[in-house]
Amino acid sequence: LIINMTTQIQKIHESDMFGIFIELGLGNPVSSKLCEVSGASNTIFCAENPYNDKYSRKLFGIEGRIVSPEAVHRVMNSDHVSDLYFDYGNGKINTVFVSSFQIGNRNDKSTHGYVGIKYKDEVKYYHISIHSRLDRSSYIKYIADTCLDLLDLSMKISENSDIDGVWDSNLNPLVSDTLEFIGKDKGETFTYIQDGKILRLEDLLRSSNDGLIVYKGSFNPITNAHLK
Repeated sequence: LIINMTTQIQKIHESDMFGIFIELGLGNPVSSKLCEVSGASNTIFCAENPYNDKYSRKLFGIEGRIVSPEAVHRVMNSDHVSDLYFDYGNGKINTVFVSSFQIGNRNDKSTHGYVGIKYKDEVKYYHISIHSRLDRSSYIKYIADTCLDLLDLSMKISENSDIDGVWDSNLNPLVSDTLEFIGKDKGETFTYIQDGKILRLEDLLRSSNDGLIVYKGSFNPITNAHLK
């Protein structure tokens, strides 16, 4: 596994990917992994971990939840990132990686997060959910490994079973891409579509004003009877 991971990072370093890595919370799991293998200077222009909540909100102008697609989108399009991207000159920077994750307990708060990747002229945002019961260090390693798969241009992203949401540069849901990920039998998939958008169960529960009771295991998959 170590050899395979080293080989994967070497492929990333040998590609033309070169850019900015901003990881909110959790330290720098992705950029740290990249730095473990020789050649990281070919991939990383700078790596930042604005860990403090007040500092990151002020730096990027984030309102609302830090762990959200809107927050990652705000960082990606912030003046701070634009200054780094354009001031380097000569068009050498072609990649921006932004992530925001929370680590929780399986039956209390879910371990999940959002990743935004700008590579050349394409921007996509991903939601990653981890349903395994792990300790904190294992969660962080798992997150790093999953994000490295996203950065590996030679890998088919649809092979990754932990991604369950994809959005375009304007946060419009890429429904067909999303369904390709969540269509796999992961054993704990809940899909709710409202106004043409795919919501996570946590978002549905959080936004429900009428009150909603969910019995564990009874919504997999959801049926018309459940909706009624």
